[in-house]
Amino acid sequence: MSRFTGHVPIRTCVSCRSKMAKMELIRLVVNGDNRIVVDKLKKVNGRGIYICNDSTCMERFLKNRDYGRFFRTDKDIKPGF
Repeated sequence: MSRFTGHVPIRTCVSCRSKMAKMELIRLVVNGDNRIVVDKLKKVNGRGIYICNDSTCMERFLKNRDYGRFFRTDKDIKPGF
């Protein structure tokens, strides 16, 4: 008899496009000051994106600088971390 483990939410890293469990990724959101911040509890309101907990993915994300495209906004967004 198999044991029911429940649903595991899957999200995609915006940098490398790999799919992983939500809890394995870092969630980034834009705060009221148009700064990108880490959402540690993964529950802050607003549009969030997920990125791997890997320095290569983070460097690739920061190098792109087209943050508005990821957050689907026209605001001028700056990294705040």
